[in-house]
Parts: sequence; structure tokens; C-alpha cells
Amino acid sequence: PEYPPYSVIDQVPLPGKQVKENRKIYLTLNPSGFTKVEIPENLIRRTRRQVEPTLRSLGFEIGTISYKPDVAKDVVLEMRHKGELVEPGMKLMKTSKIDLILGDGSGRYGMDEEDEAETTAEEQIINDLEEEEYDF
Repeated sequence: PEYPPYSVIDQVPLPGKQVKENRKIYLTLNPSGFTKVEIPENLIRRTRRQVEPTLRSLGFEIGTISYKPDVAKDVVLEMRHKGELVEPGMKLMKTSKIDLILGDGSGRYGMDEEDEAETTAEEQIINDLEEEEYDF
């Protein structure tokens, strides 16, 4: 991807070497585009440690890593390419960057900020009640 399409990447024999008459010189050219590769089915809810090597072996690059509240830590919840959700079975160009959204292991599952604020208020009330002394 660093070189322009159809540029010479490799040559055998190397430049500057003597070549006999009527001998072949082999050139390796950069392709005009990359092939499309299918996203495997079994990557969601797998660990980052399992998913990253799989994606790299298919020719993809790992983009940004972000976290989302979930029970499991470092488990892939979503994959995105250019902001779009990547579904298993989709085909993307080789060398595409795939962003991973992972679980943070906080134990909160699907909680919004409002839910979190309510939980915090409820916990405060419980803590206040536990701290009060009762005379019987």
C-alpha cells in the first residue's frame, strides 16, 4: 500500500547486474488494487488476543481500540471499518483498518450514563442507611 499502483517492487536479477542476451528479467509489480477478504464468523465475543492475529493473518490492520462497559474484559463486542459496523461474512479490501470495540470488564452490562447515575444515587442511600445508628 505504500507504493503507487503498478510500480516495480522487486526485480530478479537485481538492478546493475550483468544479464546475458535473450535472458528473462522478472519484475514484481504492485497491484492496482487489493483483493477483498471475507470477515470470519467466529470473531465476536472472542478475546482480543485471539482476534488480532486472525485479522492480521487475513491481511487486515488493527485500527483504534476502544472500550465499552461489559462483564468480560478485552472481549471483542464490535468491529468497525470507517465507522461502519463490520458483520461476519462481509468482504473488505485487504490492508483495511478494522477498529475494535472491547469489553472493559467493569461488570456493568448495557448500562447507560443515566442508569449509572441512578445506581450511584441508590448506592449512596444504602450507604447512608448503613452509617446511621439506631437506638433500640
